[in-house]
Amino acid sequence: MQVLGWIFFTLLFLLLLIPFTTLSIRFQYRREGDDDELGVTVRWIGGLVRFHYSVPLIKREDEGLAVRQKLQTGKGKTLTGKRRRITLETVGRYQRRFQSLKRRVRDLNDTIRLFLRHVTCERLEWATTIGTGDAAETGVLTGMAWAIKTALVQAVGRHVRWARPPALDVRPSFGERRLQSHLLCIVRFRLGHLILAVTRLYLNMRKGSEGTWRNTPFRA
Repeated sequence: MQVLGWIFFTLLFLLLLIPFTTLSIRFQYRREGDDDELGVTVRWIGGLVRFHYSVPLIKREDEGLAVRQKLQTGKGKTLTGKRRRITLETVGRYQRRFQSLKRRVRDLNDTIRLFLRHVTCERLEWATTIGTGDAAETGVLTGMAWAIKTALVQAVGRHVRWARPPALDVRPSFGERRLQSHLLCIVRFRLGHLILAVTRLYLNMRKGSEGTWRNTPFRA
């Protein structure tokens, strides 16, 4: 019985520590010519738990964009691998779902902002090379790219903390048609803050659903 008691208290202690552990997420996007690839790596407990999710965009088609998905564990074992097509209809469907979520969840923006206050961006690198073959057009596009990147970083910086200054770069390629981009972003936060945000979303969703139910007129 004493051994079982020690095991119980040890497990309880470990469960209490979970909210204080740090979750690290690494986003990486690379575009080389006509090839695009998006990868997401999640690390927990110093990398003891690790998942990698990659989506190479393998083919552009008239009906949409074909992608192949792959999910790997920390040991490199593939859990799933499948191919699907992303179309404008797919994007619109997810947008409608998000708008529906906003209607159902009260104070959604406040919940997201409160969570982002506890998010730290450890690393942000974004390098782009642009070329159209025309020097004047390339110069204009380069300036626009700098303006867009700067505005996006400033918008993100109002909500998250920077562990180091973001590294942005835009290089013109005057002599050829070229578009290359590499984005690397690593963020971290405590799991407890994520749990609190999800709990608040769930409670607000229930309140929103109850309010919608009460406000729905009865029809015979």
